Amino acid sequence: MAAGKKAKAAALEVSGDLEPMLTRLKLTAVRDQLDTLLDQAGRAELNLREALSMLCAAEVARKDERRIPDGHVDRQVPLRAHPGGLRIRSTAIGGPQADP
Repeated sequence: MAAGKKAKAAALEVSGDLEPMLTRLKLTAVRDQLDTLLDQAGRAELNLREALSMLCAAEVARKDERRIPDGHVDRQVPLRAHPGGLRIRSTAIGGPQADP
């Protein structure tokens, strides 16, 4: 009986540390949706491997979702050498600009 109580106490300690661990591992989607994801896994009666796969899929989906808008950010065009010694940066609008 005492071993069961110790195991429960250890499980409670781990669950209390879970959010900081997920943050440290940069698993923010899992951290933010943890209760919902675990409830879904429980309702679907998933085993541990299936539940972990579902949690990882949620994290990958969130990262892919965030990656798409980042790809549309205007990137600065790299500088290139100019024969006169000035470095010129091409811009999409307005032609070249001198860069000090």
